[in-house]
Amino acid sequence: MNIGKEYINRFGKGIGASLLAMIMVLSIAVVLSTPASALPVPPGTNGIYWLEPASSSAPYGDSVTLDVWVNSSIPLFGGTFTIETDPDTCGEFVVGTFDDNTTYFDMGHAIIDEEKHRLFIGYQTVGFVERPPGPYHLGSFEIKCNSTSACTTDVEYIPDLPNTYITNTSGNYDTVEQDATFECEGPPVITDWMQFHYDIANTGNSPSNAPDDNTTKWISDNIGAAASSQAMIVGDKVFVYANDTVYALNKASGAVLWQTSIPGDTQGWGSWASPAYDDDMLFVSAGYNLTKLNATTGAKLQEIAFPDGGYSCNGGPTVADGMVFAGSGGGNYYAFDENDLNTVLWTYATPSGGSAVSTPAVADGKVVVGEMTWGGASVLSCIDEATGSLLWSTSLVGDVGGSAAIDAINNRVYVATFVDYIGDTGKLYALAFDTGAIQWSADITYSDSTPAISGDYIYVSGSVNAPGVTYCFNQAGALQWDVPCGSWTMSPAVADGKLFTGKVGTNWGAVDGICVFDALTGAPVWSDDDDAGSSPSVAESVGMAVSIGNDGKVYAFGTPESVDIYVEPELTNIAPQDQFDVNIVIDPHGIPIYGVEYYLTYDTSIVRAESQVKGPFLGPASDTIVVVNEIDRTNGIVSYAETRKVQGGVTDPGVSSVIQFTAIGPADTCTDLNLSGVIIVDTGKEPVLYEITNGKACIILNNPPEAAGCSKHRINNAQKKFECLAQLCSNSTDDDGDDIVYIRWAFGDGEYGTSEGLGECPCKFHSYISWNWVPFGDPNGDYEPFIVNLTVTDNGDPQLEDTTSFPVTVYMAGDANGDGMVNIIDAVYVGLNWGDTCSGTGCCEYLWATDEDADAADLNNDCQVNILDAVIVGTMWGHEAWY
Repeated sequence: MNIGKEYINRFGKGIGASLLAMIMVLSIAVVLSTPASALPVPPGTNGIYWLEPASSSAPYGDSVTLDVWVNSSIPLFGGTFTIETDPDTCGEFVVGTFDDNTTYFDMGHAIIDEEKHRLFIGYQTVGFVERPPGPYHLGSFEIKCNSTSACTTDVEYIPDLPNTYITNTSGNYDTVEQDATFECEGPPVITDWMQFHYDIANTGNSPSNAPDDNTTKWISDNIGAAASSQAMIVGDKVFVYANDTVYALNKASGAVLWQTSIPGDTQGWGSWASPAYDDDMLFVSAGYNLTKLNATTGAKLQEIAFPDGGYSCNGGPTVADGMVFAGSGGGNYYAFDENDLNTVLWTYATPSGGSAVSTPAVADGKVVVGEMTWGGASVLSCIDEATGSLLWSTSLVGDVGGSAAIDAINNRVYVATFVDYIGDTGKLYALAFDTGAIQWSADITYSDSTPAISGDYIYVSGSVNAPGVTYCFNQAGALQWDVPCGSWTMSPAVADGKLFTGKVGTNWGAVDGICVFDALTGAPVWSDDDDAGSSPSVAESVGMAVSIGNDGKVYAFGTPESVDIYVEPELTNIAPQDQFDVNIVIDPHGIPIYGVEYYLTYDTSIVRAESQVKGPFLGPASDTIVVVNEIDRTNGIVSYAETRKVQGGVTDPGVSSVIQFTAIGPADTCTDLNLSGVIIVDTGKEPVLYEITNGKACIILNNPPEAAGCSKHRINNAQKKFECLAQLCSNSTDDDGDDIVYIRWAFGDGEYGTSEGLGECPCKFHSYISWNWVPFGDPNGDYEPFIVNLTVTDNGDPQLEDTTSFPVTVYMAGDANGDGMVNIIDAVYVGLNWGDTCSGTGCCEYLWATDEDADAADLNNDCQVNILDAVIVGTMWGHEAWY
């Protein structure tokens, strides 16, 4: 037996040493002893050893706790158990110390061997005394989800000696084990496009759906967006770099949500840097500065100058693991603390002193960056993410003006270089991610492109000459196909089986049009020849592609958002002559709405519109103008129009107006409540698409239920020292066949309640703690019953209710004959009915169906006359009800 990592819980060195010695002795005994006896499984369990829970799951990176139990049918001295998971990833053990819950068991443990997928535990009773047969909790361990894709693994005991057994003074015993399963759910699918080229590894491959045609979702105003920059799509916003300004646009409409000024490209170099998003923060590196913004509000959180005075151009930041990686444009790459950009965690100087213009690629604790020397040769470097230490560097032909992409699963890094602008030549390299060794290279056109990776295929764009080229290579470096659409500034993207790229533009670094191809075959899918065509971003489950044009505008492709306008409730049932309200609700789905107009029609013989009032949708009355609010009762038309008069539109759903009607028609008639003539206008003064859901109102004749109730005892006694519960029941009915769905009791003593269950005869137990003697203080008075009110509600539409009342007689405890005194007469009542039990079963049949005297003698309402009733009489002997 291999004695590996050793952890002792809850014990000092002496006991820990003894325990280890014991385990070693046991191990030797296992080898030398005769074969172990087989032990039967005790009743009530499926194994002698088992795990709880038997089935568990966790998302990627998280852990769950499993408890280890043993149930022995013989005295127990100790033992060992071995548990394994699938070694091909999925789940790994995270133990540290084997945690024992001492509430269950008093044992010591040693982790004899702990690996990622194998756990070998030995245990021994404290004091080396046998424990009696029975179930014991041995401890707990964690299993961690470590797979980047969903998978399931068995968590299983390895049976038989020397792996899993129990022992006592008589020998070792093989056991039966009940295993468990663990599901690793894999990392969540992120369809937002949060950093340059989708993720921190610059793969350019999104799991999102993508548009199937060139339908324009929206086109923004000219905001001066930087051509060839890439927009970020996160949540309900699109973030755009525009030289000296950063914009947040509404994802649904393209309207500006906020804009913030930054120093930007003050030298006018035409930078096409892209922002990066993380945890509601937006990072932008442009010119001499690195800026951090609040992504929700646009507020500037921090802004620093690059420590070396460098001037960043084209390359943007990458945010990962609490760090911001960025090139200064000079000769250095930096790792900044995400929470405080003034804290420089490390600096990496380019090997040849060339320009640091890449957007860093990050994976598996490594950062890959390029160097641009303008001399026809450059270096690609791989840096330790935590320390900034160089792991490897590789010299390449041509300059790295773009960024690398990492395929960590296949141990590859891909990067493009530009060689000769006039000759329009460049190269694509594939390197080993772990060593930097060049695996292959291919000749392509001039390129600053960052490759995109999808499975076995690598895509890269290039060329300074229209229409450009985009290439598809396999992992071996063989060209699969190329298409006549691409640009040296274009970083292609892959999503939903489609490859997005753009054409070379007439302006420096710009593109003229976007092209979409089948990512497998290269067959054209769709294209658009407008000004859009920068490195695309693809996001959203319904499919949306965003590309910046060379005209300063942002272009979004996909299904245009539509506004919902609907009548609420969709169906209204009312009784004749009743009044009811309907709401006209508008849900913009993120589109900023500024004004609305609509008409609602109805049948004037069924309902009459009484009034219409403004709702809160467009804002308070101080922020809006109600242009039209009219009711045409002759033709059955309700008209409404309203506009805002302050800055900004409304993006949250709300009630536009409330219309009140009266039902004037006969029963069993209905009218449609239809919207028409709808015009909904956004902040750009443009009508938006909308979808209508109309309503209906029906007049129905719903009769109310008939409430009926009773007390199951003729006489109840007040509960003072002795429990006596009055049983009150409802035998209410509803002739329409509706169900009674709500029952409320008012017990007449100031207390209220509802029935716990609804059925054919729902009942309620209530304790009366006093009685009514009228007049109080007069021996010649009498008991006065409490009046119980029972209210029942049906489930008809509309719901109706009915209330009834009935008396409940309550006597002083011990007063069987109701004369206000406890004396020998009450004892005689008990004696004459001694041993009787009640037999009534009907809903409102008395429990003592025919025997009134026995009902009186049953002083605690337990349906039997016995010693308890006699005790009540004896205890209350001599009491009088009028005092």
